[in-house]
Amino acid sequence: ELGCATPRLVSPGAWSGEELRHAATLIATAKKGNGGCNCLSAQVVVVARDWPQRGEFLSLLTATIAAQPTVPAYYPGAHKRRAALGALYGARASPVVGASLPHTRLTAEDEVLLLDCGVAGEASFDGAALRTEAFCPALAVVQLPGGADPGEYLCGAAVPFVNSDACLGSLSCSILAPASAPAQSVNAAVAALKYGAVGVNAWSVLGYMASCRGGTWGAHPDGPRSGLGRIGNA
Repeated sequence: ELGCATPRLVSPGAWSGEELRHAATLIATAKKGNGGCNCLSAQVVVVARDWPQRGEFLSLLTATIAAQPTVPAYYPGAHKRRAALGALYGARASPVVGASLPHTRLTAEDEVLLLDCGVAGEASFDGAALRTEAFCPALAVVQLPGGADPGEYLCGAAVPFVNSDACLGSLSCSILAPASAPAQSVNAAVAALKYGAVGVNAWSVLGYMASCRGGTWGAHPDGPRSGLGRIGNA
């Protein structure tokens, strides 16, 4: 399998309530789908430290994860990997109990575990969760300095961060941006992202689905961060 600690880049700016709810739903769905056990499951949420709506958005994201049904993290080793991340982050790891489905047997290890990595560049920052593919119900939250200027933040901070070795892999990612975000800045960020598939206000699963319609699915060709294989290249 092509591994990736799949990031979600949340642009700062002025978001409406509907836009915030849509972004939170996209991330929660991409995390909880299949119990977090797939190669394009959301694993890292990147937000701007100085974005005024950061706290509101993260609270909404937590509530959305809780509102969505939890499904078993069935994949071999998923519970063990989740437990290891929980032990590593200690008090900075917070389980979010989701809604239950009838006739579904769940354990506490099936619930999404939110990991507070802190602010990148500060002494307290812990990016261990970004350097391995969790393949389990764990979701890391990273803050990057800045955010007053959405365009400067996206291309000057967020994109370079997820393109670096700080984040494992280059298979897919998504940018979530409000209508107020400068279109030229979003387009420039998409062009600069070194990922095989990039979604804009959409789950990158759409890139995988393209392989069923004549496209290919694989990592960015600039280096072996997620391997060099491709799907759909027969």
